[in-house]
Amino acid sequence: PAVDASEAEDEYRFEVDLPGLDRESIQVSVDGDALSITGERPTLKGGGRCLRAERPAGLFIRRFLLPEDVRRGEIHANLRDGVLELRLPKTRPTAVALEEGKP
Repeated sequence: PAVDASEAEDEYRFEVDLPGLDRESIQVSVDGDALSITGERPTLKGGGRCLRAERPAGLFIRRFLLPEDVRRGEIHANLRDGVLELRLPKTRPTAVALEEGKP
């Protein structure tokens, strides 16, 4: 699945496109320095002869190496409208550096 990753001052955020999946179909874990997102997308529903299949089906896994400043063992997850949002807090917030002469 497609994933957007971003960094804020106090956390890392991952947004994963998982349309049609429910919470029970998705597993999220941190093992050492890696975040893993696994699950299974169902095959076509409704029977009949398939004319076109563009959406992937079957098992999937996405793995991401995590920075050293991720607080291990703490993941905030929310699945809404087919998007899984994962927020991983940092061990300490980073200061935002300002360029000299700019507010």
